[in-house]
Amino acid sequence: MDDRKDAISKSLDTYLLKDLIDITDCYDYNFEGKSTLIGHHNHHIHCVDVLSCGKIVSGNGISIKIWDPITLDCLDEFPCLVRCTECSGMSLACLSNKYIACGSLCTNDRSLKIINLETKEYEPIDYNNAVYCLRSLQSNLFTSGSLHEINIWNAENKSYKINLKGYRGIVSDIRLISDQYIVGSSSEGEIKIWNIVTKECIQTMYAYSGVYSMTVLSDRQIITASDTGLKIWSPGSEAKMNYSYKSTIRSGYCWLEIIKLPDDRFISYSLNQKIKLWSLESGIYQPLMYRSTNLTNDDPAEHNFFTLLADGRVVSGSSSGLLKIWR
Repeated sequence: MDDRKDAISKSLDTYLLKDLIDITDCYDYNFEGKSTLIGHHNHHIHCVDVLSCGKIVSGNGISIKIWDPITLDCLDEFPCLVRCTECSGMSLACLSNKYIACGSLCTNDRSLKIINLETKEYEPIDYNNAVYCLRSLQSNLFTSGSLHEINIWNAENKSYKINLKGYRGIVSDIRLISDQYIVGSSSEGEIKIWNIVTKECIQTMYAYSGVYSMTVLSDRQIITASDTGLKIWSPGSEAKMNYSYKSTIRSGYCWLEIIKLPDDRFISYSLNQKIKLWSLESGIYQPLMYRSTNLTNDDPAEHNFFTLLADGRVVSGSSSGLLKIWR
């Protein structure tokens, strides 16, 4: 049981808090791919994430909502400071039970802010570039991806910590590999491994098309989603952390989003509105092989965004404003 809790905690990129112990104690993981409607926004959902207490957070250009993962009730709502019915995009990252970082792509509100859940107020950060992705790291640290650069911030004092430059395009996704390493992808197909202690880029790989999303498996394999398919990259020794390209899962449609499940299966969503559940099959002397299963999706809208709950359920948001929970 402790090993399973550790695996679930790592999959959330945050610490497992006491109020999730009851969920995981009686939890026997078995993902069936069935969905239930939680609720909706009145506009395209651009981002979903989960607080360390297990509450679900979803956002669009009008508001950010907080949901109970058990009752599926909407617990709170924070109107965006600039309410835009034609919002071109936003991102958010749940940092702790106290803070939510949110970034906007709207031309009239390209800003980075912190929502303080105790005071119910927005707290601005002095950064005026468009933010395309946000990810939590540990404690109150989080990363933001913008044009040409990744930044690491401290939500508690709103201070800038680390600046990592060198991308040719927009930083599209950032993932934690370990306490010392992160990986960031770009719209130009660059995949860079960073040592956040030394602030150095230790390796650059190329997907040869824009990378939209990434996930990191428990053995530190990286899977990237791009126009040319799902690509798998495997690490060398931990001391060198050198990655090499392994294989590609090809498709006639570009892949938009991927998320890892606690057992290292993962879910992908592509532009043909297919939601697939993938499992890895490999042998000692065999090449990597992946098997997929189509999941039923009765929502005809595009661009689903995923996040993982501590009990292994998956939350998705779509361009029609529907928020679903998968089990």
